[in-house]
Amino acid sequence: MAIISITAAALESGQPSTATAGEALTAGQFIYELSTDSKVYKADNSTTDKANVVGIMLNDCAADQVAIYAGVGQTVTTSSVGAAGKILCASSTAGDCEELADGAVGEVITIIGGTASATSVVLEIAATSVVQVA
Repeated sequence: MAIISITAAALESGQPSTATAGEALTAGQFIYELSTDSKVYKADNSTTDKANVVGIMLNDCAADQVAIYAGVGQTVTTSSVGAAGKILCASSTAGDCEELADGAVGEVITIIGGTASATSVVLEIAATSVVQVA
């Protein structure tokens, strides 16, 4: 399974969203919002809550600081994600992503979006709550 770590992200279109960070976050990490405290944390595919991705970080911040992120329908310029045409999903590594085809049994499938080029990701987030079985 190939984990894709995005090292930076810049918004190509639209206005960013903001939230309060629940932990230290880095630009390029995918995040989810925890319902009990309304703060954002690094997303992963271990549970339906953590796989409920809301966006990708645009800034670095410490816990309890302002997190700036891009969300659904927005396009971000990133570090290399390989080639155009990949479908990206939440991964088992918190904050990172993986290709849809690289998922493993027991992981919650959340489609984050697709690669428009080697350095561009279009965010079309779909939290399915489906657990991969094969």
